[in-house]
Amino acid sequence: MRRSSKISISALPIKRLTKYTAFRLTVSLLISVIVIVVVLTVFSYRQSVGILEEEAAEGSLQAVVQTSRHLDNVLQHYDKLAVRMAHDQELLNTLMMFVFGGEREDRELAAGRVHGMLNGYLNANRTAASITFFSPDQAKVLSTLPREALVPAIRSGNGDGIRALDWFKRPESTESGGVFLNTRKDAFVSLGAAPMAALAYTIRSPFHDDKLLGSILIEIPAWQMSEAFSSFRLGEKGGYTIVDERLRTVIYAADAERIGSAYSGPLPAAALDRAGASGKFVASDGDGVAHNYFYQRSDVSGWTLIGYYPREELLAPMRRMLAGSAWIALLCSVAAAFFVGVLVQRGVGRPLGKLRQLMLEGEKGNLKVRTDFQAFNEIGELGRAFNRMMDQITLAYYDTLTNLPNRRLLVDRMEEARAKAQLLGQQYAVLFVDLDRFKIVNDSLGHHAGDLLIQLVGQRLQTCVGEHDTVARIAGDEFIVLLLNANKERSASVAECILDGLRKPFAVFDQELHISASIGIAYYPDDNEDVETLIKCADMAMYEAKAKGKNNYRLYHPEMTARSHERMRIENDLHRALENNEFELHYQPRVDARTGRIAGSEALLRWNHAALGLIPPDKFIPIAEETGLIVPIGEWVLGEACRQNKAWQEAGYPPMRMAVNVSGRQFESGLMACVSRVIRDTGLEERWLEVEITESVLIDNEAIINDTLRRLKAKGIHLSIDDFGTGYSSLAFLMKFEVDTLKLDKSFVHGILWNKDNQAIATAVIALAHNLGMSVVSEGVETKEEYSFLQERGSDEMQGYFISKPLPADAYERSILAKRRLVG
Repeated sequence: MRRSSKISISALPIKRLTKYTAFRLTVSLLISVIVIVVVLTVFSYRQSVGILEEEAAEGSLQAVVQTSRHLDNVLQHYDKLAVRMAHDQELLNTLMMFVFGGEREDRELAAGRVHGMLNGYLNANRTAASITFFSPDQAKVLSTLPREALVPAIRSGNGDGIRALDWFKRPESTESGGVFLNTRKDAFVSLGAAPMAALAYTIRSPFHDDKLLGSILIEIPAWQMSEAFSSFRLGEKGGYTIVDERLRTVIYAADAERIGSAYSGPLPAAALDRAGASGKFVASDGDGVAHNYFYQRSDVSGWTLIGYYPREELLAPMRRMLAGSAWIALLCSVAAAFFVGVLVQRGVGRPLGKLRQLMLEGEKGNLKVRTDFQAFNEIGELGRAFNRMMDQITLAYYDTLTNLPNRRLLVDRMEEARAKAQLLGQQYAVLFVDLDRFKIVNDSLGHHAGDLLIQLVGQRLQTCVGEHDTVARIAGDEFIVLLLNANKERSASVAECILDGLRKPFAVFDQELHISASIGIAYYPDDNEDVETLIKCADMAMYEAKAKGKNNYRLYHPEMTARSHERMRIENDLHRALENNEFELHYQPRVDARTGRIAGSEALLRWNHAALGLIPPDKFIPIAEETGLIVPIGEWVLGEACRQNKAWQEAGYPPMRMAVNVSGRQFESGLMACVSRVIRDTGLEERWLEVEITESVLIDNEAIINDTLRRLKAKGIHLSIDDFGTGYSSLAFLMKFEVDTLKLDKSFVHGILWNKDNQAIATAVIALAHNLGMSVVSEGVETKEEYSFLQERGSDEMQGYFISKPLPADAYERSILAKRRLVG
């Protein structure tokens, strides 16, 4: 106790010293940062103001240029209207009638027609304020159509008053015939109306250019100019002014009182140099306030558009923005300095905080978190230890090949799903996915190809589920998909997606592989509430899918459990069946189709269970195949059949071939050695033994089977393919393997008298076999008619209940062998 106290007491001054040092460092850092921020702020302010002001001025100039172009477009619109009217042949003809007509009535008629035409043009161009047509001598108004109900009094005045206006002198003096006019309050068209601009255009005779037919005056409303200015504003206190081509008179201004007055604002002489000139400059107004000015001279009217706004309006927000940025930078710097001081005081606060956050993420289930600490100190070592711990946890919860959750993590998530389902009254689905014939890939291409295929399958499975669902790999080629809040429709949809996705070929080591899957589906809580039992239910449903032909899915139902228990009992009792002598062989004869005499026999395995009685082969043979018990059972069948055949020969019956079915597992376990041993032990000649294999066995392990068949053939043993036509038959396989006999499957014999497809298949198989030098045995013959039909088609031998059902050895000897001839 004392020693501990001493350490604590001596540690206090060190702690205070650490705090003092951290405080001094923090204050020094804070002062340094403040000085740096102030210097940088002043420097950046000076630089930024100049750059921003230049960019803003350039943008404002572009706004003025765009506004001027917009106004030019408006003026050109009216110029095109005047040109169209001046070249309107009907209007020209009417004007000529008015000018050169002799009778008063003709002139009045022409005036009325002009009025109507002007009305049509005015209605077609609703932006015009009015269209007025003057007589050639400009002494009177021939016709006018104002849009507003405003008729200036001067329009009914004498001709001298009209001619006194200088408007009508300028159009006559220009070659183009049209001139844009600035309108003043005392101008002809502005009496009683808002200030406007106008376009005057002279109309000349198409036959004599020196003769005038009249003049057109089109008024342009002021609101069209206002619209252009409202689209391109120059700040809150800025505005626009339009001055005439001589820069003397104000044509337009926001203050209507200034329109028509002399322009007194600043403008450089460069604005008069040429049409289309533009520029910017800074000048002070009469009150000494600095303004930014921008100008653009029109190519169309010759007028100059001037935009302006106070320079302070631009600088004020810049100053506020930069000042705000400086304050923010200063506050951030103070906060950063304080934070650095805290880190110095704590020493390792930041990395420990990060490590704590990663640990919290790991507790939530994210097992992919890792530290990136590289330092070679205590903190770095702590981070590496954390990474090692997470690696070990990952190995415990994730599959190392696919990076998918393993069975342990799957069970945890199923427990969580069960708790959530109980709380919310939901259900979830478990899909047990098992790849079909995956063993062929491993055996033919090697385990590296099999591993790659498993990885690709896992990726495709993930594309069929939602974000919150789980795809787990629990064994070699077995996956489980956990679907949360899934009804039967959704789980069936996901199962179809998986089957469709796996039907597409996989690219593995430059080879295309095709694979399918069998899927079993079980639901919580309908099928079971226990997690492990629910997985077993899905597993049983998966085996049901395999039994139904593979490449499909099945839903669990309680009968599967009963069948599973029966299967388990059969599997357990199979291990003792050989020891208890519960197996026996029944024999079924094959007869020559032409003579009806016995041509051979087939040995068929039966299991006489001590408690369950006679169990049919289709219930225990598949189980024996899966468990590997088919190898010792098959060796017993082969030995017993050969022994019995030898015994019948020694009893004086004519020699015949004994056909024995062999399994693919027997080929893998050394079938050749087994046959040689049985032949040696029983003394039966090889020619009286026939080995039957199914089509599916031929492709499971082609290399081993082909070698074994060649060696059996070399010893004189007869070879046949059983159930031909139901598996994966192809001419390539028939030509590759030296087979003596094809046995036509009974599924093609049944209904052959009325089923045209079966007739065609049977006829084709018989012809094919004969062409390849093979004999044909028709299985499942049950009626005389079937016998006759197949006999006519050329079947060499017959086998089936029409001849005899399978019989035990003693009954077979009495009923079959003694007769010699069974048909005919």
